[in-house]
Amino acid sequence: MKDKIFAYLQLTRFPNLFTSMADVLAGYLIIRGLRIDWPGLLALCLSTSFIYGGGCILNDVCDRKRDARERSHRPIPSGRVSLREALFLVFIFFGLGLITAFLVGKNSLVMASILILLAVSYDIFTKEMPVAGPITMAACRGANLLLGMSPSFCWSGIIFIFPLISFIYVFALTTLSQFEVEGGLGGKGWVVSGCLILVIFTISVLRMTQHLVGDCLIYMGLLILFAGLPLLAGLLRPTPHRVGRAVKFLILGIPLLDAVYVSGLHGWVYGIPVALCMVPAMALSRYVYVT
Repeated sequence: MKDKIFAYLQLTRFPNLFTSMADVLAGYLIIRGLRIDWPGLLALCLSTSFIYGGGCILNDVCDRKRDARERSHRPIPSGRVSLREALFLVFIFFGLGLITAFLVGKNSLVMASILILLAVSYDIFTKEMPVAGPITMAACRGANLLLGMSPSFCWSGIIFIFPLISFIYVFALTTLSQFEVEGGLGGKGWVVSGCLILVIFTISVLRMTQHLVGDCLIYMGLLILFAGLPLLAGLLRPTPHRVGRAVKFLILGIPLLDAVYVSGLHGWVYGIPVALCMVPAMALSRYVYVT
């Protein structure tokens, strides 16, 4: 039973669920500040966790033949989880994701539905495409931030530049992740570097134009310190191990990027609960793989 539960946790990339919740928490705080409807926020966190977990399981279902050749220890090719069990979990998780979003409201249900469509599109259709794959995955993260905003959509101001920044960041790390197995980046190293520089540049411009307060630089600095060295190592010597480590740290650093948005609008204190989502993600990543 313990082995089965651990296999399920591996399928869902359990540590990453906390980075997904960080997106939702950030989106919620960006829009509502401390005007928190706790049952609604909990429902959104559950919704994103179910959808993210379902998407990861579907990813392994679609990759089962490749994993049998390259990563035979994973739950499906190793036989610890059957294909039928995995597909059943996908339907259950997506269904629960829609139900919990529906409890919050119509906007949340629409965003959850879009998020599921994007996840399915990535897993089944675009994952192997060198450009469309990263675009679809990046759209998933942008939509996840919007899911957190969905209870109180506001179409004014600079709020909706934040999903765009997340889109660029995740496009970069997904492009990098395409080289986890074989290593070597070719010309894609410049794409990854350029996207991440654009993220830093955009946040800097928002700060200089006083759309964000200086508190956001605290979390921006922490993100650079956290992911900078693994990323630089992966770009300079793109062996599979170094590239995989860079991708891992970029994923686990997503709560810090989310904290940049929240602290830039409301102050550094508001960014703390968002940034803290990386603590359980980091702790659990020692036992459950994240990529």
